[in-house]
Amino acid sequence: MAVVVYKDYPLIRSWETKVSAMPNIPRGERGFQETLKYILTALKNKTPINTHITIEGSRSNNTLEQLYIRLRPTGFVKKLITGWELSEEAEKWLISDDDLYLAAILSANIRYFSEILAVLRKGPITSRAIQDVASNEYKLSWKTKSEIHARLNWLKDVGLIEFEDFSLKYSITDLGKSFLSVVGYVKSEELKRYIDQTLDEREVPISAWALEMCKMNEEDLRNRKTGMGYYPSGIQDIHNTILDLNYSPFIVS
Repeated sequence: MAVVVYKDYPLIRSWETKVSAMPNIPRGERGFQETLKYILTALKNKTPINTHITIEGSRSNNTLEQLYIRLRPTGFVKKLITGWELSEEAEKWLISDDDLYLAAILSANIRYFSEILAVLRKGPITSRAIQDVASNEYKLSWKTKSEIHARLNWLKDVGLIEFEDFSLKYSITDLGKSFLSVVGYVKSEELKRYIDQTLDEREVPISAWALEMCKMNEEDLRNRKTGMGYYPSGIQDIHNTILDLNYSPFIVS
């Protein structure tokens, strides 16, 4: 294993552009890292995207492309005009096999990942208590514990936290404390500017074209053409498409 130094860790996205969901890939018997390595290696080897793969210890049966789609928001893969490709971060992780660098990728792209380490630094607590902090302090109101458990399993697999069976509590490891001191975290009291930057606004300037639209009736609005034009992958996926184009070596006109 080659250790990746901190200065080569991925750029941390702002809270509002981070994703809320962990990559939904099978964990299997050997942990998330091995599954991820299998998927990314298949992409590197140009395995056909319609290939169905099975992971030992998991009953899921997905095509590679289905798994690429799930990994895309967290920055492991990107879809270009020429097809799916590994991100620079994914390439670096495959070469280094450094679990801390993998954790840094997740922390840079996903909300409430390193923040869990900060919560556990105060002392061991249950998954329910961790979810309560997510809901009450970070305004992440998940209806089930699936997202919390996914984060906890990833953190366990990379050695940053431990689980105590008899108390049902999670605790941070020394490695987790060291990692947190390097990557940092977003404090809940800092979130006001992320959640709603307009809370203190008293007046909102309106452009002339917006005022004209307010005067339009329902029929006029229905007859308006969309102003977005054509986007690869569809208008519903504009955000990811723009992110991928920003990383793309190709210039699209």
